[in-house]
Amino acid sequence: MNRITPQQIYAPLYHNKDKFIILVTGGRGSGKSFNVSTFIERLLFEVKHPSPAKRIVHQILYTRYTMVSASISVIPEFMEKVELDGNSKWYTHTKTDVKNLRSGGAVMFRGIKTSSGNQTAKLKSIHGITTFVVDEAEEWVSEREFETIMLSIRQKGIQNRIIIVMNPTDNNHWVYKRFIENTHEEVMYDGVPIQVSTHPNVLHIHTTYLDNAENLSPEFIKEVEDMKANNPEKYAHTVMGRWLIQQRAQSTRIGALLKSFRNGARKWLLVLTGDIAMIKLPSS
Repeated sequence: MNRITPQQIYAPLYHNKDKFIILVTGGRGSGKSFNVSTFIERLLFEVKHPSPAKRIVHQILYTRYTMVSASISVIPEFMEKVELDGNSKWYTHTKTDVKNLRSGGAVMFRGIKTSSGNQTAKLKSIHGITTFVVDEAEEWVSEREFETIMLSIRQKGIQNRIIIVMNPTDNNHWVYKRFIENTHEEVMYDGVPIQVSTHPNVLHIHTTYLDNAENLSPEFIKEVEDMKANNPEKYAHTVMGRWLIQQRAQSTRIGALLKSFRNGARKWLLVLTGDIAMIKLPSS
């Protein structure tokens, strides 16, 4: 019996049957990574039998753009969720992978950028991947690398997923441009309008520390409340998870430059026409 009780806002992770892209965003302290890791740990128990002779299990590629050593970072974090959920007896792990002994499914923890170079080409060649996790996606600068791996997730007979986990950055990030910019609605979170994707292929789960307050320290709560009172713009972005919109500021600067140029050009034109008017043309 599972011991971890996920917050209700993460329930769509478990109920989703048709969305290929799952976008999990939120500000600091919202419990994104904890809940996604718990979901993956449970997902590994799933087994599909499309035919009596065939058995399909999940093979999960869990990535961060930079992952120096999974054995001392992300794997201990993942195994903590396994233990808290009461499933330690069903799991074993190496320095790079975690395996579910009951189903045979596995999680492969990999970095995109390593000391030996970019690993995208190798990762897209891994056979049978059913779930691609992009953790700390704010660090992913290349949409092309994401797309290369995304197009290799095509295992038949079991539900495929791509799970993107991130703190929102600004509207220049490819995640915003691809999934939010032209397909979103604004939903109020603690008085802050948050851009939530309405893309037809996306399940967007947005969370804040308010969804996870029972697991946070009084010191953290006080810090964010002080930030809300004294720096509401920072609170909206860092804590509530609103995407920063830079286009308006850039347009304003460009507009000012164009206005300055037009004013300068008008002055030069007045000088030029004045000089022409002063020229005495020779009589014929």
